[in-house]
Amino acid sequence: MQNNPFSKKYLDMFVTTLPKCELCKRYQLKNSLEVCGAFPNGIPEDVIWEPFEKECNNSIFFEEAEE
Repeated sequence: MQNNPFSKKYLDMFVTTLPKCELCKRYQLKNSLEVCGAFPNGIPEDVIWEPFEKECNNSIFFEEAEE
């Protein structure tokens, strides 16, 4: 396999990180569109895999959903 920075970046994140948005209390699935308070028009795919500590958008951060 060639050294491809794109695939390494996403493969490393996929293997070591859970999709933070789906675990957040603000996450909603509306008409097959993933949305939340930070992204009411749809969550960008790269944001879903960002670290939990990173700001999502508009001063909104991940907050774990209660079980």
